[in-house]
Amino acid sequence: MASNSTRNMSSIATPKDDSGILLQAIFGRLTKIELKLETLTTVANKVENFEKELKQLWCTLDDFNKRFADRVSTCESKIDNLEFSDVTQKSQIEHVSRQNSELRDEITYLKSLSMRNNLLFGGINEPENERPQDVEAKVRSFIIEK
Repeated sequence: MASNSTRNMSSIATPKDDSGILLQAIFGRLTKIELKLETLTTVANKVENFEKELKQLWCTLDDFNKRFADRVSTCESKIDNLEFSDVTQKSQIEHVSRQNSELRDEITYLKSLSMRNNLLFGGINEPENERPQDVEAKVRSFIIEK
């Protein structure tokens, strides 16, 4: 075992030779770390830009939602007004329909009153320039004959 440890000790470089190699190794590692830090900084900047864009999108989405909610509210109020107007107009139409029916009944009644005392005779010739006295005489003779 002693010879083995002696061999390991003899293969170790002197401090002067070893410090240059160590400095180069440290420099290599630092260079790699700097590259990774630059990449990390780039990624951090991208994430920051992404966060800004995401915030802008959220703001835009919130604005859109507010405008949409306002439009929906406006539409709902218009629909409510139209429903009320519809009910009112239906009521008015029913009222006008009832009045129309009543007026038709009244017209029919008035026609029947005016026609009650009138008699219609068919089969009597009527010349154009006939006098009322001649018409009356023809009707009397028609009644007597038939």
